[in-house]
Amino acid sequence: MYLATSPSGRRAAVKVIRDPYVADEKFRVRFAREVAAARAVSGAFTAPVIDAETSGDMPWMATLYVEGPSLADHVAQEGPMPADAVWQLASGLAEALRDIHRADLVHRDLKPGNILMADDGPRVIDFGISRAMASEGITQTGAVIGTPPFMAPEQFRTPKELTNSADVFAFGSVLVYAATGRSPFEGETAYAVAWNVVHEPPDLQGVPDSLLPVVNACLEKEASARPTAEQLLELLGSRAYRRRSATPRKRRRTARLRLAGVASTLALLITGSVWVVSQRSDPPPTKPDKAAAPRSAARPVHEPAAALQPKGWALWETSVRGNQGPEDPESADMSTCLLVGDGLICMGDTGGVFHFAAANGEDITPRALKEMGDDAYMMRSAPEARLAYLIRHEEDTAPGPQSPATLYAYDPERRTIAWKQRMPEGIDGAVHVGEQVLTFTATDTIQAWNATTGSEKWTRRVSGTESLFIRGAAAVLTAGAEQDPTPGFQYVNPEDGSTIWRHRGLHHAGAIGETSDTLIVSVHEPRTRTQRIVQLAKRDGETVNEPIGLNSRDAVTLAEDKLVVLRNDGLLRALDLVRGKEVWSQPSGGDPREDLLVQDGRVYVQLLGGDVLCRDVATGKELWRSAVRRDPNDDPRDHGGTVHTLAVRGDTVFTTSARHSVFAIRPPKSARPGS
Repeated sequence: MYLATSPSGRRAAVKVIRDPYVADEKFRVRFAREVAAARAVSGAFTAPVIDAETSGDMPWMATLYVEGPSLADHVAQEGPMPADAVWQLASGLAEALRDIHRADLVHRDLKPGNILMADDGPRVIDFGISRAMASEGITQTGAVIGTPPFMAPEQFRTPKELTNSADVFAFGSVLVYAATGRSPFEGETAYAVAWNVVHEPPDLQGVPDSLLPVVNACLEKEASARPTAEQLLELLGSRAYRRRSATPRKRRRTARLRLAGVASTLALLITGSVWVVSQRSDPPPTKPDKAAAPRSAARPVHEPAAALQPKGWALWETSVRGNQGPEDPESADMSTCLLVGDGLICMGDTGGVFHFAAANGEDITPRALKEMGDDAYMMRSAPEARLAYLIRHEEDTAPGPQSPATLYAYDPERRTIAWKQRMPEGIDGAVHVGEQVLTFTATDTIQAWNATTGSEKWTRRVSGTESLFIRGAAAVLTAGAEQDPTPGFQYVNPEDGSTIWRHRGLHHAGAIGETSDTLIVSVHEPRTRTQRIVQLAKRDGETVNEPIGLNSRDAVTLAEDKLVVLRNDGLLRALDLVRGKEVWSQPSGGDPREDLLVQDGRVYVQLLGGDVLCRDVATGKELWRSAVRRDPNDDPRDHGGTVHTLAVRGDTVFTTSARHSVFAIRPPKSARPGS
């Protein structure tokens, strides 16, 4: 790289191609193609090509010399840029990307080192030789082209199928760097950074409020969900407070070129590049939904990645081993956790029940629970429950609905078994409602037990019943089997077992929740892999409102007058219960587990990395997100399937990580409106 001066006195940056590439005829052809492509880019915020020679003994390309430090040097010397300066930078970069993309090019390495900070605006540089390095036959199998902290997820997953959406993702990362002095995907190694880019949500703490909608839209994991450069310019130009600096900054002249070096052919290629797009296989990116942007000036609060136990938000974190005592070295994952009294009672995904002190996380599992071994499982209890209810199948019998079983009531305060009831016919299902525990057997019998003492209150046969569900203390809902002549729901009074009404014709169903006058149930259709959300009037069981159709894999819960839906791809939606219309939709920012909790006007989602996302139910606004807690040597997808470990009490969230641990976090007050 040389600094040159033309006869007219115009200065230029000259790239010269040397050995071993000069003798490579294929390389020279591709370099000539790239010079032509770079010449096609013209605009106020790129460095234009002045002249080039591609057929001589020493190919070269001259571009207009831009005086000024790179964005990387500027931030290193001056610190993070103020909001107005970042906004001005964003406008210039968006215009540069528009010009690049109009020429059917993809830069592929937009980063702070490839952006020069001239007095009259930024300049995007370095789109010559890198394209030749990345051309067919040049890129090594498995090689990665780009700079990991500023690469898009698809550059790691499908590097040969990029569209200009990859530059838009890098644009979002560059804005975060300019505003905070760091990438939104920090990591200790290139591998860790790559994982964060592909799987983890960006760290946007410190990004100006005005830029959050733009940055969030650019950093969507799916390329098709990002805006185009044209749409970015429209979005940026709509801000009334956008203004340019009236006082140009004086810069110290230097003869040293502040340009990125010539790319090298390392095993892991970290280079700048422009890729000529010959075909576009992806649909055009859609414009971001402005209505879905945060409606409050308050920024979401993110727990820093390094702020883990005992720092940051973690009150405690306890590693979990097998429940057979110190002699059992195996780590365990939890599949269900419930807050009961002052204890967090959890069930292992391969069996076993654990008791942790909610105050400090100490494992205080008593012998009574350990002796149950892996044959016990835990019922879902009402929030006000004082006891935890467990079902254990007898030893030497195969667990199943007709296997003899015992119902246990465990007292966390005394760490003893409060009462138990043996059931020779087995237990097919059980629920806790009010002052009663109801069990359902394979012989179509419902039994009611006093929740405190375990004494039997009533027994009743309910024919054609497949499952037992409950919402609220007013009634029990049972679902009929498909093969039953008259499958459907029965609405049963838990006080005496009498049937209030029966709704015919529904099967494969489960209760989701209730409003003041309706029951909300989900009816699954295995053949089409869909589910219908049906509303039944409490008074007579008649269907009200139109059914809402969803994918069968969607997790659904009720939040007052809304349905909150977590799709398998991580999209979180709120639907109006009466009309079925979407109220808001927001990405969860990662691969979700099927754990969705709504409580006190907030919706909580846990992701596979152990991080927890909290949004406002009414608006969808992100309130906070905890840090990832996982073992870097493990694939978090190996940590079980469906889990229900989220529990919330006040401002404290209890759940499990992706590194065989249970933990409690309490976000700062700035993340807790009204606290």
